[in-house]
Amino acid sequence: MFISVNRSAQSCPQAAIICSHAATKKHPILQAFHTEHSGETDSGWQFFCGVANEERVEDVQVWSLDEVLQMEPSLREFMNVTEGMTVWRSSVDMPWQVCRT
Repeated sequence: MFISVNRSAQSCPQAAIICSHAATKKHPILQAFHTEHSGETDSGWQFFCGVANEERVEDVQVWSLDEVLQMEPSLREFMNVTEGMTVWRSSVDMPWQVCRT
């Protein structure tokens, strides 16, 4: 599932989508999708916990990419992967893996 955030991305530089579960720290980030960005302030990154089958658009949050990386610094090394790639892990104890979305 990919969510468009053109409406909110303009208010924060390098904006990213984060699911409500990860944003509230109910669940860790286990999936990161690098989608095509929709403007200068959209990083194209979307971060999900992978627990919920479907995230409601009205429940996702727009954070700066830096805020997400402060919460999950292990993702920093993957910020240069090309659009269309997914970074994922099955649990916080497992290493990140990269594949084409």
